[in-house]
Amino acid sequence: EEQGRWAYDEPPSWHMPLGQCLGEALLAAGDAAGALAAFQRDLEDAAPRNAWSLYGQLRAMLARPGAHSAEAVARVRVALAAAWKGAGQFPPSSCPAVAGLQPARGASQ
Repeated sequence: EEQGRWAYDEPPSWHMPLGQCLGEALLAAGDAAGALAAFQRDLEDAAPRNAWSLYGQLRAMLARPGAHSAEAVARVRVALAAAWKGAGQFPPSSCPAVAGLQPARGASQ
């Protein structure tokens, strides 16, 4: 949220997307519900079709089997496929700061 209120600047005041990295940290800590909330806030505040946050949102939803309807998961998958179209393989993380530190995951996730 805070990062969304910062004035535009080049280079940016902080080069990592805080919402995405917070969601990733929460997901890594086992707090899928908190991670989902962080990714959803990022999608509301920053960019509603941000592929990195959509990917995190999907992973957080999948980390809680049965907590979300199949339709809700399918909607996120469709939005992610549209946002990621042509970009290649999904990263291993929704946070660019740690994306290179983990093995890559396939798009079938």
